[in-house]
Amino acid sequence: MSLRVYDPIRKQKTEFKPQVDGKVGMYFCGMTVQGEPHVGHMLAALTGDMVRRFLEYLGYEVTLAQNFTDIDDKILARAAEEGVPYQTIAQRNIDLYLEQARAL
Repeated sequence: MSLRVYDPIRKQKTEFKPQVDGKVGMYFCGMTVQGEPHVGHMLAALTGDMVRRFLEYLGYEVTLAQNFTDIDDKILARAAEEGVPYQTIAQRNIDLYLEQARAL
């Protein structure tokens, strides 16, 4: 089974060909962790996971990476509001995100 993807530069569907035969690398942006995860964050996780699973089904070895923005002005402000180190805010919400993502 082959996979066709839309190429926005060519404005047409083309056959998917990874840079390295048999291997695919995927990356998607995760949440900025100043607050609890919500359905929008989970949509990104589910979409990435479904694409990964489909590529594995097609026989590819897939490496999936996702980031968390664990320091920015919003996180620093939340930490100041709660009177805790910013790392506490970040880790609490990363842990909650991972717990919810596993449950899905």
